[in-house]
Amino acid sequence: MKRLLFILSAVSLLFACKKGDDDNIKYDVVTLGVEVAGSNITLSGKLGPDLDEAEVTSVGFFVSENKAVPESGSKDFAATLQSKFEKKITVADLDGKSATTFYYRAYAKGADKTYLGKVKAFATEKVAVNKVEVTPAVLGLEMGGKPVTLTAKVTPSNASYPEVTWATSDKKIASVSDKGEVTPVAKGKCVITAIADGIKGTCNVSVRGKCPEGAVDMGTSVFWSKLNLGANEVYQEGDYFSWGETSSRGEFTEEKYSKVGNNYKEGENLKPEHDAARKILGGDWRIPTKEEFEELFAACDISLRQTGIYEGGKNLEVLTFKSKSTGNTIEIKTSYGCSFAPYDGWLYGYACYWTATKGKDAIYCAQVRSGNYKVSESLLVNNTGYTKFLPWYGMPIRPVTD
Repeated sequence: MKRLLFILSAVSLLFACKKGDDDNIKYDVVTLGVEVAGSNITLSGKLGPDLDEAEVTSVGFFVSENKAVPESGSKDFAATLQSKFEKKITVADLDGKSATTFYYRAYAKGADKTYLGKVKAFATEKVAVNKVEVTPAVLGLEMGGKPVTLTAKVTPSNASYPEVTWATSDKKIASVSDKGEVTPVAKGKCVITAIADGIKGTCNVSVRGKCPEGAVDMGTSVFWSKLNLGANEVYQEGDYFSWGETSSRGEFTEEKYSKVGNNYKEGENLKPEHDAARKILGGDWRIPTKEEFEELFAACDISLRQTGIYEGGKNLEVLTFKSKSTGNTIEIKTSYGCSFAPYDGWLYGYACYWTATKGKDAIYCAQVRSGNYKVSESLLVNNTGYTKFLPWYGMPIRPVTD
């Protein structure tokens, strides 16, 4: 029994020595430690007491993702001895990958020999994704049309896990590849999602039929008319209508209004029988909803163009909407604003177009101006107060069709 205990003790001592061999080595260069603060990494080391500084020609650190930290194939960060008394070696601001384990060791090179410190490790911090933006954010596809490839911008650009995966909410409507290529399958709507590090970005997809004559595919859920209702050219406003009335008038007062708007609640859209575009153009033509105008703004790059046609001494202007996905364009006139009784004239360079959507206290109206595009039920006047878009006002209409 005593002999067995002696053998077990000897084996335990042997393993203890092997495990601590590296700790018992006397290094000529000492690897001290590391400070990690975001992307700012500071390594520290020093010369051992038995290494003559006069022998040293250079100092620094080898840094590698290889645990062995070889002298060749590793990143070599040269440094200088900061203090002759303490003989310290320090190097900061290593440009390493995020969320990665690195191994490093201090070194000192002499005339014919390299002295190495002990291998140590540090891990860089994770840089989290905080935003994924899909372009375009709104996409309209024709049945039988070509696939469209979406792009996903991950912020920040140095995120640790920027890889994007794609998914569709309804593969029966549209499919999406692992590269973001969207293919129409059947008519309807779905959402394509890009996910990076748990953060999502989306694109609302509509699959429609063929674009009809007189309309333009702007890559949104509906097709947009080339002209305003009642216009023959893009620089014409066309006819003015009160909200919910299907015939145009020359004078717009509350007394002359048919009160159609009183029959609608907040958030409701005009019914076909109260839609001027449907009544005049027929088919599926109608006044666009609040959401459809917002889609158009989001789907396009918008710029101002002077037509070179003068009216009342002013160069008539149009806004050019260029689709980010299809490259197609439509133009909307801006020079005149809203027609309010008791006057009909310029209103701060805006162009105001009816939507089909009832607001809380008034009607949602699309306001378009160079550098300013929004849909609201009120317009700031002289920076002091708000004018509600009341249903008896006269506004132009830009029709859409499904």
